[in-house]
Amino acid sequence: MEPCRFLFVWLNKTYRLLFTAGLWLGLTISGVAADPPATIFWTGASNDLWSVAANWNPVRLPLATDHVEITTGTNVDLNVNASIASLRLGQTNGASLQTLRMNANTTLTLATNSATNLRGDIDFVNGVINGAGVLTLHGTMNWMGGTLAGKLSVSTTGQMLMTGGNIKYLASGSDGNPATITNLGSVVWTNASAVYLRYGAKIVNQATWRFDGDGDPFYYNVGAVPRFENEGTFLRATGDGLMSFGSATFTNRGAITVQAGTVRFDAASSCANGSVFNGTGTVVFNGNMLLEGTPVLNTRVEMASGNLAGSFIINGP
Repeated sequence: MEPCRFLFVWLNKTYRLLFTAGLWLGLTISGVAADPPATIFWTGASNDLWSVAANWNPVRLPLATDHVEITTGTNVDLNVNASIASLRLGQTNGASLQTLRMNANTTLTLATNSATNLRGDIDFVNGVINGAGVLTLHGTMNWMGGTLAGKLSVSTTGQMLMTGGNIKYLASGSDGNPATITNLGSVVWTNASAVYLRYGAKIVNQATWRFDGDGDPFYYNVGAVPRFENEGTFLRATGDGLMSFGSATFTNRGAITVQAGTVRFDAASSCANGSVFNGTGTVVFNGNMLLEGTPVLNTRVEMASGNLAGSFIINGP
């Protein structure tokens, strides 16, 4: 006798039941549809703590598969480790400001691309930001300490402010997948502690990277040698003393402007065609310098040691 077949659909799944002569033969399931990614919204109904379920809609903590949106309220304290699919922080306009505060030595893992909007800020005091997703800043990150272990992009409307005495790390822990900062907006280092560049960390500046004050903005001690690629303006704006740049291979395709004090490049450096040196301060090369094309010198440049290969145009003092 041919078995009888019955089909029914429940919760997006198709169930096939087989019967013959009153006997149960089996059940097969087909057409299993994947549940769509969930979005969870911050309400701040109880307090400022990420770890309180009552602060979220739906009322539970974000899961690793959740896209998290924080566009209401004011402050959110990341007081527990959080692994999420993505983050959207802040409104796109208006007077309200949403700030994610990381000061409890916690880790935020972003699986896919994430962003802060114009009215979204991150106060990064300590802890770790990592994950496969690129974090794009359309708002402001106040980087006072902690580890950037993934990839971060500062958009044309975004800014990163490096301040405070806490050590900062740009380090992924792997030479094969280095941590990266790409700047298309504004980055300002102000009398801050050094940023430890580890495991081949890479910085690409396509806009303005500004240094205010004296000291060493970068330090390298672990893994592959880091790189700083300047395609915009490398600006030493204030400070009377020496600022040394000795921890990263420096490649210049844009402008190096020294308005105050002295900037010394201690590692191997290269300047591509179109490079320009400006300002009333002094640039010192303390390592090998390769000049590709014909860079233009509109400021005082000294060669302390190393070898100079190439030619340039001198317009400065």
